[in-house]
Amino acid sequence: MNWKPSEIEFLKENISKMTIESIALSLGRSEMSVKLFCYRHRIALCKQVKRPIMVSILQIKFGDAKWFVPTREFYEQTNISQKRFSKLRCGYAQPTEDEIKSVCRVLNMNHNEYAELLAARQLDLFE
Repeated sequence: MNWKPSEIEFLKENISKMTIESIALSLGRSEMSVKLFCYRHRIALCKQVKRPIMVSILQIKFGDAKWFVPTREFYEQTNISQKRFSKLRCGYAQPTEDEIKSVCRVLNMNHNEYAELLAARQLDLFE
């Protein structure tokens, strides 16, 4: 069942004010339908950080964060769980210093890329 523009507008206006359950009831849809729509259209289900550092790392390394597909080996080498990495990548949490270092190490970031990351992090101090 396709989403009507009025339903999409209602969802975007109320996603931060109401629970997924109450939005689903109001729209006459299942909770899973609402969650999947949000996921497919990149609508944040909870509060996000202003500048997700993990996204910055992936953009510096790959140009676009969407191009990076983590493997099981990546999770093992960085010692970051799949669930935790998903939160970091979506901007729902900021990584710890150890997580930043391990991801940079595993992705073989060179000195110029690391300097670019540090410059991006410095901007966060002034916001």
